Amino acid sequence: MSLENITEDMKRMLLFWMSFMQTNEKLLQESQIKPQEPENLYPQVLVEDEETQILVQYSRGRTVDLRRVSKCMYYVHGVKEEEVCIQLDADHRMDFRIKDCRGDILDEGSWENISMANITVPTGGLVKFIKEE
Repeated sequence: MSLENITEDMKRMLLFWMSFMQTNEKLLQESQIKPQEPENLYPQVLVEDEETQILVQYSRGRTVDLRRVSKCMYYVHGVKEEEVCIQLDADHRMDFRIKDCRGDILDEGSWENISMANITVPTGGLVKFIKEE
């Protein structure tokens, strides 16, 4: 598709994801890609360094496990179903910010003293989780 023929929404989406890729270029380009569960056609893929993880899920009904996040995790939601189950470390506060595929903030908040939560993330959306000590 020609860039001259895309809609404004498509342009915003492209700019948002290109900016995300530039911001996280080192992690995305230099870290080992860890595809998981080959027997299920790799429903999630992870890259990580000492402080940041990027997790992409392509299969519905999965849980996002934040118990081992060191500082920051970006969760990319490549699933049509919008409800996402989150597993948390109840001993730490976890802040979150949910964005749609164009980068618009849809929700933000934090959890404390709980071990499970559900959030709504649109297809192609991104959630940034920050672990507070």
